Amino acid sequence: MRVLYLIAVLIVVSACSSSEEELVDIHDILPNSERNYNEAETSDVPDPNEQLLIDFLSVLPELKAVEVGTDRHFIDRFEADTSYNYRLIGETDSLIYREWLFKDSIKTRSAFFNWIDHASRGESVVVGTAIRLNNRSFQLLLNDTLIVLIDGAGLEHKEWATYFKDKGKEDWDFILQQTGKGKAKWYRMKEGKLEVIP
Repeated sequence: MRVLYLIAVLIVVSACSSSEEELVDIHDILPNSERNYNEAETSDVPDPNEQLLIDFLSVLPELKAVEVGTDRHFIDRFEADTSYNYRLIGETDSLIYREWLFKDSIKTRSAFFNWIDHASRGESVVVGTAIRLNNRSFQLLLNDTLIVLIDGAGLEHKEWATYFKDKGKEDWDFILQQTGKGKAKWYRMKEGKLEVIP
């Protein structure tokens, strides 16, 4: 029995001492990339704000820059599926351009009429009633799923109507337009024809 034990120990010792240790570098095993992650990244993807600047130049030739707005609006409470908030910076003034896209007309109208109640400061508002809703000029457009609000002292209502027509958005259930500190007037547009809502 001792002989077997001695043979087993000799085999184990000779096996362990005869092999040389081989070190493996992890970089030899893992796949690698030619990319250097320390270099600053450059991209050929165009700046979306630059494209917006080009789009809005058709209606605002003096436009200098487009920035993403960060302030919240009352309509943001109604959780639109998609919303945009831009500050359009001109030479002398800036405009605020906002869009809210909802999944259906019920949500769109709910957001709109809640905003009307809020903006009227407790006054009773019936569709068609001339009422002051803002401290500056604004234009609000609403169709089944979209609300657009443009707000600012340098707002030109006719130029924006042309802008939306060129974008294929001609039909609006409600258009509210207010100039300065005047009262908002109600319109609708069907098949490119602007109608006053009495």
